[in-house]
Amino acid sequence: MEPIEVAGYLLGQRTKGYTAHYVHHDERGRRTGRIVLWDRRTWLLAEDDGYVMFSGPEGSEIRVGKGRYQRGPAIPLGLTDNPAAFLRPRHAPIWGRPQHDWRLAGPVQVEGNTATLRLVHASDPTLEGSVTADLEYCAILDLQVPGRRTTLTCIEHTVSAADQRLLQRVDPGR
Repeated sequence: MEPIEVAGYLLGQRTKGYTAHYVHHDERGRRTGRIVLWDRRTWLLAEDDGYVMFSGPEGSEIRVGKGRYQRGPAIPLGLTDNPAAFLRPRHAPIWGRPQHDWRLAGPVQVEGNTATLRLVHASDPTLEGSVTADLEYCAILDLQVPGRRTTLTCIEHTVSAADQRLLQRVDPGR
């Protein structure tokens, strides 16, 4: 399997209704939480330290205190370091688009339902990383670049009732 084949598959898939738990390591330390992708425009990020952010076509909300949220415009899924993009890989910052720091480089290692691809930095090809994707769930399982790593630890094809209520606030048509 060539990198372009894996990329084409991941970019073309339409996943929705997933919840995943993640671990993120960077210079600030370790963060854990869960991400929910309801559909292509409606997602939630809830870190275990209490930080909650969710966005949909009608705007976004960020928790600013116990039970209090600040409303704002919709937030793009493809923000750097937004693990919610792992459930919608076409928004991950690894495809070599002008706004992306990373691009795919061969070869691809395929084991069962996973594919691991090498990444190179767009402006400094001596910097390398890797991305591992689950081809069954069409999700990024692990993204490792110098100074940070994010790993999905569990993917479920469900969205809790509590998360659905939050997401309906930014996507009332649901």
